[in-house]
Amino acid sequence: MRKFAWGAGAVLLAVVFAVRIWAVNHSPYLEKYKAGRVEYEEGSEVELPNAAYYVDTADLTGYHMKITDTKLMKTADFLAQYGMTAEDLKTYFPEDDTVCEDYGLIYLVAAEFTNDRWAEPSDYSLILDNFLLVGTDYYVQPATGSIGQIPGFNPELEGASAFSIGSSRVFTVTIPYLLDTESESRISLDYFLASHPRLLLTVYPEERYLELPEPKRA
Repeated sequence: MRKFAWGAGAVLLAVVFAVRIWAVNHSPYLEKYKAGRVEYEEGSEVELPNAAYYVDTADLTGYHMKITDTKLMKTADFLAQYGMTAEDLKTYFPEDDTVCEDYGLIYLVAAEFTNDRWAEPSDYSLILDNFLLVGTDYYVQPATGSIGQIPGFNPELEGASAFSIGSSRVFTVTIPYLLDTESESRISLDYFLASHPRLLLTVYPEERYLELPEPKRA
């Protein structure tokens, strides 16, 4: 009888605890500040708002972004185009970072940016590191600190990961993502292609996602 009473008490406590967690997570305070969710279809031209991005908060009203192409290739083949090897790529990583050896694939996202609000470059810079590549259960940050530093890659940026433009031009840039294909948390080629990767554009007050076209493969 005591065992039954103890078991019933434990169940009751678990239920109370679960209800408490639900109540906290759905409190009016948290509901007020919970991010909404917006999905943009492949090929959409998206206006970048005044919002919280992954790296910073910026008023990018007037800036528009459109994905024009995506490409998936072996990292070694990509580096060969620039006369580099995986060993050369290590020089762009911290000395204690050995994971660059795990990056067997590179995913390249070609994007066009325009600005229809400011005749001159605005006070806020558009930072490429803000645009996370997300899948079913993973996210990948842009490889601006490694691939972005290769001479000749995004030549107008000259290694920078941020820019600001006026309304007189279209700025074309390639955002690189290195995909881990070797470690315990690896992403296989088949899994990546089946995961319908998207770009996470903003994180608050709305999470804005942009669907990406199927990549060309080289």
